[in-house]
Amino acid sequence: MVEQPVLDMELSVSESSRAKRTMKLITSIVKSRGVLLIQFEVVVLLPVLLAGWWVFGYLGGLDWSSENSYKFNWHPLAMIIAFILLLGNAAVSYRLFPFGRSTNKKIHATLNLLAIVFIVFGLVAVLEYHADWGYNNFYSLHSWCGLVTLTAFIALALFSAAVFQDFDRTKLTELRGNFKPLHIFLGVFLVFSAVIAIETGIVEKAMFREKSGDLVWENYTTEGFLINLLCSSVLLVLLYTIYILYTLSTVIVQEPLFPHSPGNSRLQT
Repeated sequence: MVEQPVLDMELSVSESSRAKRTMKLITSIVKSRGVLLIQFEVVVLLPVLLAGWWVFGYLGGLDWSSENSYKFNWHPLAMIIAFILLLGNAAVSYRLFPFGRSTNKKIHATLNLLAIVFIVFGLVAVLEYHADWGYNNFYSLHSWCGLVTLTAFIALALFSAAVFQDFDRTKLTELRGNFKPLHIFLGVFLVFSAVIAIETGIVEKAMFREKSGDLVWENYTTEGFLINLLCSSVLLVLLYTIYILYTLSTVIVQEPLFPHSPGNSRLQT
């Protein structure tokens, strides 16, 4: 009868120690993810800001009139917002965002939907610009890379929406588990493909300006430096996306930053 209080005390100490270790782990995760999240947002915002500087500082700004060439400028800005800012955040949202799986899933879907809206808008802008000025469509390497990226993105989005939907989960459990690694890989591939399309597009636009008499690179102009910086910042997004996904999959366990918020089950997809 005397041993029971001692046993209860040992259990209490063990539970207290386990709770402290859990809180220490959660605190470490909060700090690590918080720092990575701030860094990543700076990295994905930089190309958008640099693209805006290029558009408004050197390309004449934005306009939808057919009387000038400024309608084209919507295209690079919209595509960089779609594929870098929105798709980049979507790629890391599950592992990096400070919410439960259920909330992160909704954010992931919303970011992809917004990306599609910006992509369509950017595509319409360049097609109308080409029609206004009598240019051909889809003849360059940049346009081919863009078409491949757009087709793959829409196909992945539609298939993933069907597989990971929440209306009928029971029949798709095995398919979800099998498709999830491929879904993650294809998401990173889309970021890679988008970076190639954007880089070739920026260089193509710069070459057109060189051809029209605006010596972007030859005279070491500020615009040439800005273009190089923009291309480098776009490439940095790809590298940092891969780094974050690798880091959070090997170093930090997949725990939510807010462990008592709704939808934090590890089994949710």
